[in-house]
Amino acid sequence: DIHYNPFYSAESSKNECTPEDSGLGTKSDKVAPYGRYGCDSPKNLIESAFRKIQEVASDIDIIVTGGDSMGHNLNMDEDQPFDQKKWDIMKATNQELSQSFAK
Repeated sequence: DIHYNPFYSAESSKNECTPEDSGLGTKSDKVAPYGRYGCDSPKNLIESAFRKIQEVASDIDIIVTGGDSMGHNLNMDEDQPFDQKKWDIMKATNQELSQSFAK
């Protein structure tokens, strides 16, 4: 499961996944561009994983996804319906798959 979090911030504190999370800890002195334990996957991690898949299995004919690509604890914008935001995240994930594995 990809569990894409488009709101992840590499500069967030060590106990946060997005800049909007409540301050559960102090600012981390380590930048984490590929994610943090307990956070859903940022775009950098997904792109890196897809590049590695291409490297080790370059002749893929079909990719089957179960649709479980949404992050678990996402802070959604108040001005946009939750269903639309879910759709946008799933669409972004599928576009990344399409671009990464297009023949």
